Amino acid sequence: MLSKKTRLLSAAFFSLLINGVNAQLFLSEDFNAVSNPGLPAGWTSEPATQWVTGVPNTIAPNAVNALFHSLNDAAHMKAVGIDGMQATADNALLSSPLVSLPSSAGNAVLNFDVAYFYYVSNNNPPEIESLDLVVSTDGGSSWSSISLVGPVNASTGVWETRSVPVGAYAGQNNLKFGFRYNNQGAALVGAVFDNIRLVNGTDGSVISAFAGDHPDPSTGTGYQLSGSNATLTGKVKNTGALTINSYYIKYKAGNGAVQSSPLISTPLASMATADFPSGLTVAIPANVSYSIKAWIETSNDTDHSNDTATAITVGVPVIPLKRPVFEEGTGTWCGWCPRGAVYMDHFAATHPNGVAAQITVHNEDPMTLPAYDNYMFNYVSGFPNLVVDRTIVKDPMTIDTAFNTAQNNFGFADFTLGTPVITGNSVSVTVTIKPVVDIPNPKLALVITESNVKGSGTDWPQNNYYSGGGSGVMAGWENEAGHVDDVNFHFVARSITPAPGGGTFNLPATLIAGTVYTSTLTATLDNNWKMNDLQYNALLINGNNTSIMNSAFTALPHLSPTLANTAGVSSLENTIEQMVLYPNPASGKSFLAVQLKEGGNAVLTITDAAGKQVLRTTQQTQAGNNILEIDSSDFASGYYLVHLATEKATRSIKLQVIK
Repeated sequence: MLSKKTRLLSAAFFSLLINGVNAQLFLSEDFNAVSNPGLPAGWTSEPATQWVTGVPNTIAPNAVNALFHSLNDAAHMKAVGIDGMQATADNALLSSPLVSLPSSAGNAVLNFDVAYFYYVSNNNPPEIESLDLVVSTDGGSSWSSISLVGPVNASTGVWETRSVPVGAYAGQNNLKFGFRYNNQGAALVGAVFDNIRLVNGTDGSVISAFAGDHPDPSTGTGYQLSGSNATLTGKVKNTGALTINSYYIKYKAGNGAVQSSPLISTPLASMATADFPSGLTVAIPANVSYSIKAWIETSNDTDHSNDTATAITVGVPVIPLKRPVFEEGTGTWCGWCPRGAVYMDHFAATHPNGVAAQITVHNEDPMTLPAYDNYMFNYVSGFPNLVVDRTIVKDPMTIDTAFNTAQNNFGFADFTLGTPVITGNSVSVTVTIKPVVDIPNPKLALVITESNVKGSGTDWPQNNYYSGGGSGVMAGWENEAGHVDDVNFHFVARSITPAPGGGTFNLPATLIAGTVYTSTLTATLDNNWKMNDLQYNALLINGNNTSIMNSAFTALPHLSPTLANTAGVSSLENTIEQMVLYPNPASGKSFLAVQLKEGGNAVLTITDAAGKQVLRTTQQTQAGNNILEIDSSDFASGYYLVHLATEKATRSIKLQVIK
């Protein structure tokens, strides 16, 4: 196994370090060799046990929710951090071992990776999360602040590499550097650090790189048609104190010849980033997996031990047709969920020949399939939502752009579905699989969906927050009442066999590339379903990480209008990019983490199961990340709807209160 020093990423994204002339390394810690939750030798926490090591997600679990993404990745398998939800995480100091900087270290910089959100509560007065980089020149007896550590930009990633010049301390031999976190005794988020390095001279990193026209987003591996060239793309960042005046990007595939970019003479200032130059390609001649190495060379760089990283691109003989799977979470109780119906209908109308599997997974209404609904909570907690291949989560209104991206992802196998055979109340359908690459631990699932579903009585009317137009235009829903009867619900998941995660159906443990496999999927039909309105969807599932590799399906039945023509929905705009509620269920305070395209006034409303408003406030928000506090201490046990409305968008999440 390669160590983190090589910055290996199995996801084919990688970071590269570039050292300048006579670079000196005074401190280096990646926390990999430490037994959790202890600290490396020489590192201390004050108070004790506040700063700990471990898997990033477990150190600061609420940072995961606040940043909308997992903190774990191959470059950050272990880290050091503090959980801001602890009431004692106040004025907590993490300090390094003693460091001596010679007088020649005038260009020294402290580099570190950080995942930090910066939360300001809505209390009066508010509690404000803070994080400082601090230094001691007397071995830890006294400390002073060097600079504030700003929050990461969660729209571009949850980890950022920072570089702080510390050459002013050259000539000091009793130094300690540290980080001081303060949550003012409140329950906030926290911070996580990794790959801390103190160097003198030029230093930098390539912060992203990828090769392959057809990625697997669940692993980051690239796939490329054999006999063609994969384009190498990425960004380089100067994380040192000195300007990089010129450099080369060099790379090779496997044992192939070294290739090089032209000399890049555009100066790269400290903390600046630049794209790889265009035209860098890697030949992928055969049907094998290629380890692509890339590195940076400067004119006098003689230490290449930490310059190199590895990405994986796989050559394949053919590119199979990829049919994405859209699983939309919805419910009649959800007043914003008409948006999901509008965009799912719109997609079906603009792709009448069927290019993706469309499935609506209902939550707590008469169309709910409990096992399926519960399974999808592994991916989402807010409604409506659009889960793409069980890999990424989008708002349903982004379905067109989501498809444009997903159809270019790698499909793994030619995957076809035979004609369903109905015998009594049973249906059997045969799938044929011809893998393009070996597929370990394959799983299959058969999803039966029904369209044109109607019902009457309690919980059947669709709740509609677009009524009256106050929440904007939504393809006719703005002209309907707050509760809409006689709705045609489409793509409704009626069964998923054998389970949401799939089953083996007598497939071998590994499907071998080029071999043809067949399997028969059988499910039970319900006499209440209308046979002419059913669609059969087969899912090919990666049993190792639960992502959906490909799909096959029968023709979509005729869709009766839900309410009105969905043409023109592409003009609708949404400013709410992400919304997460945590903890949920809650017995006291919860936090609504919201990522917005634009700032401004937002109305936060909470209603109970009967539709009665129990809370309404107006919040001032900013573009980017916001956290709004919800105190449910006085709420009775039960389910509530949390609604957030900006000037251009609305979204809701279900909250469960337990006592």
